[in-house]
Amino acid sequence: MDPVKYWFDTPVNATTSISKFWFEVDERDGSQVVVHDNGGTGYVIEQDRVLFNPKRSKVSAIGTPGVTVVVAVRADKTPERVYADVMWRALLHAKDATVEFVPADEIAPAAGYKFYSATIPLPRFTFDLRSVVDGVTYGEDGRNVLSVLFPQQATLQALLGERSLSELAKKQAQEGRKKSKRAYHSRRTHKF
Repeated sequence: MDPVKYWFDTPVNATTSISKFWFEVDERDGSQVVVHDNGGTGYVIEQDRVLFNPKRSKVSAIGTPGVTVVVAVRADKTPERVYADVMWRALLHAKDATVEFVPADEIAPAAGYKFYSATIPLPRFTFDLRSVVDGVTYGEDGRNVLSVLFPQQATLQALLGERSLSELAKKQAQEGRKKSKRAYHSRRTHKF
């Protein structure tokens, strides 16, 4: 059985923000609505200042390796900087670089967010996303581009098996760090 991916896009009040969410799945086939709420506690959102947006991200043209990563940044304040620390494997070495995002003016603001993008010329990578607003850095750790590369493979079931989305991200980041520690790590400046 193929898992089903559900997308949602809802306005966020920039003044009050949100701290958690849950899913109510109504198949509209007469069956009972199913609530996915992490055992009654909801899925915690540690911050909503900057969020990875896999739905608007896309794989580069055929023959050109890479992914255009799109992120949503709350529109109530203009960030001083939006960037990602990108990590990938090259043969036996773990590599990393910092990539700056620019406003994605071709994407209209939505649900209280403006969009930023960066094209990263790698076929597969993970990244820690950051936005600096009023001198404070906000972020999401351990994001990956698998949902962009393989959109037909839904991650909702995997997410629902975890205690929270933030725990899943931390788990992915810890696994990536363990692998990086075993491999030879080199820090170089990469221009994308």
